[in-house]
Amino acid sequence: MSTGAFFSYSIMQNGGQFCDFGHFHLHLFPRYPNDGFGWTYPKGPFEYSQKVAERIRKELE
Repeated sequence: MSTGAFFSYSIMQNGGQFCDFGHFHLHLFPRYPNDGFGWTYPKGPFEYSQKVAERIRKELE
């Protein structure tokens, strides 16, 4: 892994209802070419995510 400047970054935010205790939690992941990092998503329908996306779209209108 490089010890110099990173190539890019990924951001992940946690908090709210699904947090064990109420606080804002943010991760910044430095990224390098071929670092092997990847997001893991559960299998199955994404109905909840679709409902959240609809609510966000309506609020932005």
